[in-house]
Amino acid sequence: MVARLCQVPVPSGAVISPDGRRIAYVLTTVDEDADRYHRAIWLIDADGGAPRLLTEGSAPKWSPDGRQLAVLQANQLWLIDPDSGDERQLTDRELGAGAAAWAPDGTRIAFSAAVDLPRDDGTAHAASDPVVTRRLGYRSDGIRGYRRPHLFVVEVATGNVEQLTDGDWSAHSPVWSPDGTRLAFAGLQDPRTDNSLSTAPFVLENGEPRRIGTEDMLRALAWDPSGDALLVARMAERSETQPRLLRVPLDGSDAIDLLHGSTLQPPTLTNDGRILTTVNERATTRVYELDPPRPLGDEDLIWITALSAATSRAAIVYAAPDTYGEIATLDLSTGIRKTLTSYTADALHDLDWVRPEPPTFEISDGTTVSGWLLRSPTSERAGEPAPLLLDIHGGPHGWWSPVMQFGHPYQLSLAAAGWSVLLLNPRGSDGFGDDFHAAVYAKQGFGDEADLLEPVDQLVAEGIADPDRLAVAGYSYGGFMTNWLTAHTTRFKAAVTGGGMCDLVSLGGTADVGVGMMDLIYGGTDPAVLRPQSPYESVANVRTPTLILHAVDDDRSPVGQAEQWFAALHTLGVETELVLYPDADHLFLTSGRPSHRLDYARRAITWLTEHLSR
Repeated sequence: MVARLCQVPVPSGAVISPDGRRIAYVLTTVDEDADRYHRAIWLIDADGGAPRLLTEGSAPKWSPDGRQLAVLQANQLWLIDPDSGDERQLTDRELGAGAAAWAPDGTRIAFSAAVDLPRDDGTAHAASDPVVTRRLGYRSDGIRGYRRPHLFVVEVATGNVEQLTDGDWSAHSPVWSPDGTRLAFAGLQDPRTDNSLSTAPFVLENGEPRRIGTEDMLRALAWDPSGDALLVARMAERSETQPRLLRVPLDGSDAIDLLHGSTLQPPTLTNDGRILTTVNERATTRVYELDPPRPLGDEDLIWITALSAATSRAAIVYAAPDTYGEIATLDLSTGIRKTLTSYTADALHDLDWVRPEPPTFEISDGTTVSGWLLRSPTSERAGEPAPLLLDIHGGPHGWWSPVMQFGHPYQLSLAAAGWSVLLLNPRGSDGFGDDFHAAVYAKQGFGDEADLLEPVDQLVAEGIADPDRLAVAGYSYGGFMTNWLTAHTTRFKAAVTGGGMCDLVSLGGTADVGVGMMDLIYGGTDPAVLRPQSPYESVANVRTPTLILHAVDDDRSPVGQAEQWFAALHTLGVETELVLYPDADHLFLTSGRPSHRLDYARRAITWLTEHLSR
């Protein structure tokens, strides 16, 4: 079953044409021979009908007149005629180009692209040169040294390219003002904010960048329809996932919170100037129209991954308990969703899988914790307790939604094989309010341990979970908490820790955003604060057989964290196995090699089933 789950085509990045008639989107499929994901642009009529393949590539963007699509092919910008299929290459940069931002008149496209900074004498750096830095941002997503993103603009008619920004700082994500005279963008200029996630909004005026407002930790931005302000999605204090959507005036006056809640998708504008976004409400998604905010429809149990609006309707990509992702339209007056595709149902038409139940749990201090339970129908009908996997999400400010989880196909496979799988949203999870979100700041492990263990106790007491067949797993922060729990309880018979952390002191100095991550989540960089939160401080207590899975080129949670945990468990005589995935980074379960995703799932299933059957 797990192999079938890993083969399902998944759509993303839907954009609706300006007239609202057609939707372009990216369809990701698996190329088994090349061991890679294949991405292509497809078109579908917004009123329904069969989708058709348009071209290879990703990141489609409609021209303002709807006659062309700008797409990325092999990291270069191309123009595609959606009717004839004619293609024209627009850029030919050695380091590639980023996604297109069309000027309102359709004559220019802005984009960001990587630039290699020169040596002091103006010559290019060689790959063999030593990396010399006085800033923390010398490493990000596997890129080390002298590479920075900067802004460019290309003339559509001629292909002439002009670089707009340069220097030892970062500029990316350009958006044109409504009149086409200015560019807003996200930038990181101040060396003092390196690795603090303090990207800020700027406007390029007369060739010079001007910082707008005092907001930082930028997630997305757009122009207000008036042209007098920016719409800025910024992270809330002590959060990297719960952004606020603000209107930030260009004149320096106070920013206005448009939503008073957590926005997810970047703000999108309708043709008549209305502002739309999506909101995380208790780990499900709803579309909101803003100023003033009002929800569109009463959808539940879906997760929206793309939103693009015309005038009377929007295009969305959504996941649900029965799909990894589908294309749909959303009527902006009624909120009614019309699904246009059936990729998951077509790929898995002969399979049945478990749909999630929504249990809630009262923790001993009075906190309510919710989540999702994948419960085997076989054990439920028999009335017998089943083996239980507690699977912990990343973050800590992530969340489990009730949809099919692309990076975790082992969940459905285990449930189909007779397991129950518990997916909890403990304190720190996004979508449950600011207080809940901030409750684990500087108290990782201490602040959320009860939220994970007490629900397991309740399922045991209810006869759903077998107390002698309990397992724990997690990825990223979930790997951290797997390490923490196995260092503080021996109740689990098996553990699978992926992409995890064990030593916060060393993590702060070795992760690509380590310093910022320590400040944002763990309470700073003082070892006296970090050590009590580190599972490694209690590693001598571990008795649980542990499978450790990690990407070799992971810069967010460097591979040394896995190796340190493995060495400690091996030295202690704890049964353990270390699996390292080459040429893979922290996000390899969703964007790496398909074979690695399948291997990860199979190894997790094998380890868990073998150890719980003993």
